[in-house]
Amino acid sequence: MSKAFVILFALSGAVSVSAATLTISTFGIVGQTTVFTGSFTGTGLTSVGAVRITDSNSQTGGSPGVFSGFDLDFIFLDTDGMFATASDRTFATDLSFVTGGIRPTANPAFQPTAARPGPTNGSLAANLIDPSLSTLTQLDASFDPFDLNTDNVFGSLTLGDGGSLTLTFNPRIALGPSTALFFGEVGTEAGEQIRADVEAFEEIPEPIPEPSSFVLLAIGFGSLVLVCRRKGSIPVVS
Repeated sequence: MSKAFVILFALSGAVSVSAATLTISTFGIVGQTTVFTGSFTGTGLTSVGAVRITDSNSQTGGSPGVFSGFDLDFIFLDTDGMFATASDRTFATDLSFVTGGIRPTANPAFQPTAARPGPTNGSLAANLIDPSLSTLTQLDASFDPFDLNTDNVFGSLTLGDGGSLTLTFNPRIALGPSTALFFGEVGTEAGEQIRADVEAFEEIPEPIPEPSSFVLLAIGFGSLVLVCRRKGSIPVVS
């Protein structure tokens, strides 16, 4: 095995992870939240160790500033696939948040405040969830549509444009014939219903690096390749 391949494999952190993108459909509107459901039928998965929900990065719908991107009210796995039954819901044992982009705005109502530092609604800082506001185990998001501002929105987490939330289930959840994923986005208007991409994993996936990490990874790999070339470890094709 060449040193170049060894280096590339080590840097990529490559691990075989069984994963599938779920087919998402609209379940209905409950209160101020649009509820979606994801089916595991046809995915080939037999269990779930993690679910990742990623904002579609359409940069449309909703509001700018702290409300940029998908506004997640709640998310859980449901054994019988029936939203009305609450006793068979399974919530994540751990959460990993990667904040997406924030659309610029001059409107002070959509900017962070001392009580809600952001950068998105429901977060305390970049990649840090505020558990007192982002109650993701409950369908409880609320806001005043006639006075929408940062300080009067409760019970949700805004992912930011392209942001993601990874939910870990430990131990893994065995999938039955009716197991489904339910999650909700705050808002009931068409512009608010910008679906996110949802992936399910049998094993816990590697964390998604922040953009700066990708740059550092590329620089590091480039340096290693240069060193190996100088030592004659990697043949250079002219």
